[in-house]
Amino acid sequence: MKTLISKISILMAAALIIASIPAKTEALVCNGSSALCDRRYDETVFAGAHNAMSSADAGWILPNHYVGIEEQLELGVRALNLDIYVYAGEVYMCHSDCAFGRRSLKDALSAVKRFMENNKGEIITINFQDETRGEMDVASVFEEAGLSEYASEHKRRESWPTLREMIDSGKRLVVFGNSGYPRAPWFLVESEHAWASPYYAETIKQFECGNAVEDRQVYILSHFLTAPYAMPPLAAKANKKDIIVGRAARCWKETGRRPNIILFDFATVGDVVEAVSMLNEMRDPSDLRPVSRQEPRE
Repeated sequence: MKTLISKISILMAAALIIASIPAKTEALVCNGSSALCDRRYDETVFAGAHNAMSSADAGWILPNHYVGIEEQLELGVRALNLDIYVYAGEVYMCHSDCAFGRRSLKDALSAVKRFMENNKGEIITINFQDETRGEMDVASVFEEAGLSEYASEHKRRESWPTLREMIDSGKRLVVFGNSGYPRAPWFLVESEHAWASPYYAETIKQFECGNAVEDRQVYILSHFLTAPYAMPPLAAKANKKDIIVGRAARCWKETGRRPNIILFDFATVGDVVEAVSMLNEMRDPSDLRPVSRQEPRE
């Protein structure tokens, strides 16, 4: 009997010891890499979709992408450039003319929310070209879609948070716009926080870097060809890894700023995600060991 009690005591003691050992926690992964977690938002490179709403799958005329926003996010796009207009009394995403294609902004934002709910280690950016001219309350559309709770506030010239801080706070969405509407604290006027390269180029040789603006911390690099409009063959040229990394490194060296948001047409064509990952791994613009040190000729 004493032997049985002794064995039970030993087992109980062992169980208590095991229970006291902290459970192994998985390392936080931020936008696909644990190495990015302690990097600030404005030190990180994000793959972006230019005119993300315009897709062949949805039947748009002269689309900028094969697939819609949901698929773009699943395939690695983390910044969405969206044009918004007033159509039929609501806020819609269109490109120049809503006859070419349209989608309700609320519908798209609801899709973004679903993605963010299912991917809690991802930081998403939405960059609006706002053509509503203040006629509609765009902020209320975010609220209706349940997305405003993720939106991050940021004051001009203040240091951006790290990806870890954004994830821990739950504020994992950055929203830029080209106007002062809506007047929500999380709706950031792009011209106060970001600067961009020239957006029009017909050939790779015409890609420019733009001029850095000292008090704007976010660098948007337009990396798409328009001759005279977006086409898959043009994207196939621009979206090669060596072209993307070579150009971004050149602009990094030229401006002193690592590009943060790189906008692509047909973002699922070529090596977009791989190139962005490589740019995030680079310590400085000369760290081009994995690729050619020059942009290949067109």
